[in-house]
Amino acid sequence: MSWIVQNLLFDRYRIKESIYKRNDMSNSYDLDFNSEEYNGLLLVEKKISELLNSKILSKRDVRIMELLSQGNIYSDIADELKMSKNSIKKSFLNSCNKIAFSLGGEFTDYGYMNYMIKKYKLKGKEIKKLEELIIKRKRIRS
Repeated sequence: MSWIVQNLLFDRYRIKESIYKRNDMSNSYDLDFNSEEYNGLLLVEKKISELLNSKILSKRDVRIMELLSQGNIYSDIADELKMSKNSIKKSFLNSCNKIAFSLGGEFTDYGYMNYMIKKYKLKGKEIKKLEELIIKRKRIRS
């Protein structure tokens, strides 16, 4: 249900860094706020805050998402939080599903597939490849 949310969180810091564009003429940086990834990430981060405040997500859920966003692997997080690796994975997937369900639209797997099909005018084999990618959807960091 939450492939896009998972990927936005895994790539959180890369996405945030990618909006800075070096301007060689003025020897400064310009900010590109038109990035679809960045804007999607902002919506996800805002929703995390709302779900935490409404106690739908716990502080531990948010901590797990933050540690994964920083590039930590499941086994290290499990050691730090004194939880099993499977519990960490389950918490992350459940949290991402809650976020995706709450946001709806392109943040759900089917909504994202429809968005990609329309945006890129995907056909036959391309749609099948997208479905396979989303079905596999588990980015394992052992």
